[in-house]
Amino acid sequence: MGRLDPRKPVSLLANLLGASAILYSLFTEAFNLSAVAMEGAWVLVSGIGLIRWAIGRRKPPA
Repeated sequence: MGRLDPRKPVSLLANLLGASAILYSLFTEAFNLSAVAMEGAWVLVSGIGLIRWAIGRRKPPA
């Protein structure tokens, strides 16, 4: 079984969705500030990674 490339959109989207689901549960069930900060960071990092991937894909090769 192969590994996912952490820079590819599949793994970035999986991280974004997973962290978002955890954040949702933290806000609706049992709030924990440290966990919210950590999962919020995962959402930001994954979102930035997806944006960078999309921008890099639009640029013509040099």
